[in-house]
Amino acid sequence: MSDSKTNNSKNLIHPKYWIFWCILLMTLPVVLLPYRMRYKLSGLIGNIIYSLLNSRRKIASTNLKKCLQIQDIKKLTRKVMQENVYGLIELCYVFWIPTNWQTKHYTINGLQLLATYNTTKNTNHSNSNHKKGTIVIGTHMTTLDITGALLGKHIQICAHYRPLSNPVFNFMMEYARKKWCKQLYKKHDIRSVLKGLKQGHSTWYPIDQDYGIKHAVFTDFFGQSAATSSAILKLQQASNANLVNMSHIRDKNGHYHIELEEITLPEKNDKHTTEETTLKNMQHLTQYIEQNIRKDPSQYMWVHRRFKTQPTGQPSFYE
Repeated sequence: MSDSKTNNSKNLIHPKYWIFWCILLMTLPVVLLPYRMRYKLSGLIGNIIYSLLNSRRKIASTNLKKCLQIQDIKKLTRKVMQENVYGLIELCYVFWIPTNWQTKHYTINGLQLLATYNTTKNTNHSNSNHKKGTIVIGTHMTTLDITGALLGKHIQICAHYRPLSNPVFNFMMEYARKKWCKQLYKKHDIRSVLKGLKQGHSTWYPIDQDYGIKHAVFTDFFGQSAATSSAILKLQQASNANLVNMSHIRDKNGHYHIELEEITLPEKNDKHTTEETTLKNMQHLTQYIEQNIRKDPSQYMWVHRRFKTQPTGQPSFYE
């Protein structure tokens, strides 16, 4: 075992993290509850968090107020908190429950868009003679972990992610995702992402978080300026990968709907790409993210500071 792995293991069992292990253990009986009971419990916890976490409530409320033209922002903000809690319960569900025992209440449309280029599970769509990678445009919906696990029942997929600061919760997240991911790529490990795409892997790659102005362009996202990393276009250009949009929501009956849709960029993406064509292509991809969210705005992670980076001269979005 390497020194880094040894240090990580020691960090996980440090007494200051015992309370987090207790919290994780307490989620086991929760995930064993029937769906409606789990969902009702998440509503109660969400209401508590809505009252206690002022900073997250304000961020979500500001995002919703400026992005969506609705009257009852307070009601939707509360619903967003509840859905975020249920998303965490779903992550715990994936962590604790064996893959083969997980819910069968889901529908996937467009699986062939990934299967054409990858070795599949339980399908007849594999094509080992034509390996071409696929970049799956990711949206931070609260259902991303459970739907990723459901997709993983049928096809091997990789994922690009940002590690959590809490080592216990990060261990839980990584363990849950490794159950359905062929490979997990950390935020800055772009070289491995590119290598995987060239080998024909499908990789979930989110573009809806604010990583700063470096390698980013400002796109229109729900009528607001949002710093959006354009690194995805460089990956697509270097790997010649296909682009596929993935939307996923849970309906009121607990049924998950996963939709995969092929994306064609409006402008050619090659080494001669200009700033103008990059902006057009990124705006096109951003529209898919917005389209995914509009299917059920309450299931999006509005608690993130998506608009923290603003164009020079513009006031802070969250003042």
